Amino acid sequence: MSVRIVLFLLILSQFTHAQDYKSSNHWKNYQQSVPFQQTYEVDSAVYYLDQALMHAQMDSSWNMYLWYANEKSRFLFIQEASEEALTVLKKAQSVYKLQNDSALNFNYGYTFGGIGFIHYSRGENEQAIVHYDCMSQHLERLRAINPNYYQKNKALVDHHLAKNYMTLLVVHQTQYEKTLQPEHLKKAVESARLAWDYCTHESVQTVLPELISKYGLLFAMLYPIEAVEFLEDTRDWIIPKDRHLLHEHLASYYQAIEQPKEAIQQLHKANALLAEEDKEDTREIITTGGQSLATNAHFMAQLYAQIGRTDTAKMILEQSLLTSTDSFDRADGYNALTYVHMTEDQLSEAERCIDQAIAYTDRVSDRATYMDYLLRKADIHLYQEAYEASRSLLKDILSQYEQIGLVKNLQLNSLNQDLSLGNVFKLANLYARLFLAEGRSEDHQKSMELYTLGFQMANSLSATLYDKQSLAYVSNRIKKAIPNVYEIQLKQYEQTKDPTFLASLIDMQSNNKARIIRTHLHSDHPTVLPQTDTMGLYINRLKTDVLNSANDSVRKQLQQRKIHAMIEDFHQRFDADYLQGGFSPVYLTGIGDQIRAHMDTNDYVIDYYVDDSVLYAIGISKDGYQWHKCSLPNGFQRSCQALYRSIKSGNAHPDVADISQILMEPFKQELAKRTHVSILPDHYLYNIPFECLTLDDQALIERVSVSYHYAPSLYLASKQSTRSEVDHIVLAAPSFEDKKTPLTNTLALLQSVEPDASVFRNDRLVELPFAMEEVNEIGALFAQHQVKHTVLTAEAASKERVLLEAPNSSILHIATHGISLQEQPLRSSLFFSNNHTLIMNELFDLKLNVDLVVLSACKSASGQIIDGEGVLALPNGFIGAGAHNVLASLWKVHDEKTKILMTSFYRHLLSGKNSYAEALRLAKLECIQKGFLPMDWLGFVLIGQ
Repeated sequence: MSVRIVLFLLILSQFTHAQDYKSSNHWKNYQQSVPFQQTYEVDSAVYYLDQALMHAQMDSSWNMYLWYANEKSRFLFIQEASEEALTVLKKAQSVYKLQNDSALNFNYGYTFGGIGFIHYSRGENEQAIVHYDCMSQHLERLRAINPNYYQKNKALVDHHLAKNYMTLLVVHQTQYEKTLQPEHLKKAVESARLAWDYCTHESVQTVLPELISKYGLLFAMLYPIEAVEFLEDTRDWIIPKDRHLLHEHLASYYQAIEQPKEAIQQLHKANALLAEEDKEDTREIITTGGQSLATNAHFMAQLYAQIGRTDTAKMILEQSLLTSTDSFDRADGYNALTYVHMTEDQLSEAERCIDQAIAYTDRVSDRATYMDYLLRKADIHLYQEAYEASRSLLKDILSQYEQIGLVKNLQLNSLNQDLSLGNVFKLANLYARLFLAEGRSEDHQKSMELYTLGFQMANSLSATLYDKQSLAYVSNRIKKAIPNVYEIQLKQYEQTKDPTFLASLIDMQSNNKARIIRTHLHSDHPTVLPQTDTMGLYINRLKTDVLNSANDSVRKQLQQRKIHAMIEDFHQRFDADYLQGGFSPVYLTGIGDQIRAHMDTNDYVIDYYVDDSVLYAIGISKDGYQWHKCSLPNGFQRSCQALYRSIKSGNAHPDVADISQILMEPFKQELAKRTHVSILPDHYLYNIPFECLTLDDQALIERVSVSYHYAPSLYLASKQSTRSEVDHIVLAAPSFEDKKTPLTNTLALLQSVEPDASVFRNDRLVELPFAMEEVNEIGALFAQHQVKHTVLTAEAASKERVLLEAPNSSILHIATHGISLQEQPLRSSLFFSNNHTLIMNELFDLKLNVDLVVLSACKSASGQIIDGEGVLALPNGFIGAGAHNVLASLWKVHDEKTKILMTSFYRHLLSGKNSYAEALRLAKLECIQKGFLPMDWLGFVLIGQ
């Protein structure tokens, strides 16, 4: 029996029928078909199945008629005649409906499940969703209009409603991963919630373990760190055959964030679990949301090739292709082998393999995958320098996309996202390479049209960016596209000297940096703070109770309660996160010219982009644009990282001349005319304090004031928000003497926090005595200048009070402890009195109109760096909430020396003639004069203008 029909058999097995059918002619005909089905004698099997259908119709044995139709459909599906299989089921539905009230028949609903399965197996997820929805609606209606039947068969109906909602969960999740349309993610979570409602009924709890497995998928995709804990906590509940799913999804996550070795480890764990369960029925696994041994092997092989172990990759794939008979698996295997051959420049072998993959994919009618393989073949032609063959194939691909309504005049079709973001960028990249090879203007035009479409699609997906896997996926696609955009636009600029080609690069960076911030700045979602604090503490108490309980029965009850709480927490968090999305910023144009219009002659802006081995940078001044490109020397990233580590640790830092030569020297003449420079970093450059770089052996801080920003569009926004005079400052310095609120609960809420002796001591937050001195001295400065000020210290510096006062201030200054979480950056936090925390995720839900936020706390500007997004740190949250500027630290800072730096900063600011950036520069120069080490002042950076 083909491995592709096991789930189909599970659906068919649910059909009920009368007990007198065994004496009927239709049953005898069906029995005659069975041996022919088993030996795959198609004509004979179909003949007897048709006879069974005819006799059942003549006898008005409609339940059996439906059953035989599904048997015939199943058999045709085995023969890879999926279109005929669909026709059989749809005809059966039509015939049955003419004779009966289909709403009253339980089995009729399952024909929708069969149709849905066929569509899903062909990759037609939207059609599958329609029919699975029909099945749910049918069973829900049956409950409502046939209460007698429902009461007699309550367990059966509820069981299959739960199972169908689980199937919808998987299909929506699959479609979401394919298109990144947020509506599918929302529907997946809604389906999980509906399935959970049914599974908690006493009569349906037998399928609860299966649903918990499905929740593992959602946890892995949305909250991957929590997913590991969820798996451990539910290990006894999850059915063994589903335990591999988490590792497979984590493998995809690690691949998306470019950690192939971690991904390989996860796949080994998944395959070990699959092997334990003797998973031969691979298509069953795929249709229930996981992968097969073969699919995992192909994925693993590509990862091995990615890290240079091509011999291992080939061995895995050859073994897989030797044992696999499934067309889907063979297509996928040949595609993976194509990739391995391409990494070794074995282009003839690669072309042979992709042709095999295309042939198998065409056979099973998976259109989306078929088109993806055609793109890979066009890529091979390019490497072979067969430019015309590649161009011809690309035109054919675009034509096919247009024919099936996926692209119309290269405008985004929001109704059908089968043209994935990845394929748009693949098309654009291939046209870009054609232009770079042959210089044809039509290739350049087509490439830029497709890039713009891809960037528009990326913006339209902004609502999903709280999901780290999606964020990494989108950013990764864009990151790989940007070097080609730079190359083709710079080539056009060199040929034409038209500055619009440079300006378009600024637009590209504006749209493809800091999408999270830009989304939240413009969204109109209501202010709803997540309720995860309360739920997190409740879960933590349950965890403690489980560990402390010696009674197995009590422990099991507590563990069940904890699982329920974790799922409730999941839904609360998702609802809060989902509200943060829903706004898709438009694709911005003309940003460079707008920036220039708001600059004065003393300003200069440098926007950086870092590829693996190439640096691109564009300088912007009132006078025009300047571009720079250079190949990076081996070890340049390590040198930048070494500089960062040495400064923050107080050690003698390495010579900065080489780094300065690459980053600053090309702009030396322009910077000599300016007094202020705004740096827009990229990738690891976010960790470099540029003030320590040199020009002509003079530190940059001695020549100009420096500020930073995350994207050109955000720089423009800060320029446009003209600062009124400082009329009110709110200063907060909490106390950490509270003995009532256990700090362990707060740490459990943050999760994965390593104890830091400078922050935690004896399970308590360390007091910051100079923080209170700091805010009191600053308050006194404002009093001297007769400027309104509010000083909140000790218990008064509560989270609630600070958030209440913040919208009424022009400056918000917080002197406290901060925590930066690399693995969960959106949960990075500031501490307030009573051990309460302000989490970065909460900041996005606030509406602030503060001109400057000062985070006088450790590592408040430090966070996870994600390509295309920038560094995810607390300043993102404040800027997303509406703050125009943020002053924060890149590393741990000294309490007393920070007080000195901050009071100096405000003294220069209150002189009335200095900008934020200049006041900070003068304060840092004073620290140098006092003999402070760079670690004591260099880490504070101004984000904004």
